[in-house]
Amino acid sequence: MESKESTNKILQVMYYLIYITMIVVTIVFYYLFHKNDASEFPDLQSQFSLILQYIVIGFTLLGVPGGLYLHKYYCGKLKKITDEKEKLRRYFKVCGARMILVSLGLFSGVYAFFALGAYKPMIYCAAISAIALVFCKPTMAKLEIDLDPNSL
Repeated sequence: MESKESTNKILQVMYYLIYITMIVVTIVFYYLFHKNDASEFPDLQSQFSLILQYIVIGFTLLGVPGGLYLHKYYCGKLKKITDEKEKLRRYFKVCGARMILVSLGLFSGVYAFFALGAYKPMIYCAAISAIALVFCKPTMAKLEIDLDPNSL
């Protein structure tokens, strides 16, 4: 990461790749699971279904606030670093980790929605993660605020 602009540009590419990947995965899952009739989907009270639901809810409940809080926490530590290249390198890692952590609920929610035969609460978990991912969108203004030692 040579400059703030290049770091921001790479983070934006990563951000949009997550959404593009999610769209492609949704289309693939739709065609994989749509041709199955209702008898081929697992019972919602089966052990597999319950474990999958708990995993999705766990990713959503832990990933979204955890990713957002950890980003805030580590950006506070980054403000104390004086070397600009090291600061940008660490900021890139922190932002990437936040986006991946938040998107875990998105990907698992979409998978569970299709694997459980369009079970609506799973798509709600995916929607919560998708909305949280909007708050992770990298911009130059956020980068400046996150790395400025004089800001709160």
